[in-house]
Amino acid sequence: DSQTPHLKTMLGLMGIRDVEVVFAEGLNMGDAHRDAAMKEAFQAIDQLVEAL
Repeated sequence: DSQTPHLKTMLGLMGIRDVEVVFAEGLNMGDAHRDAAMKEAFQAIDQLVEAL
């Protein structure tokens, strides 16, 4: 993942330092795998939002 450090740096320049990253991996491995990965990612996002 080459984009996460870049994104964190850019957000840091704007004063945003507490950044959580949620990955949805294997999206190109077929519909079933993509759906499962997206479901897991959305669950992780929901947990992060609930913690706010």
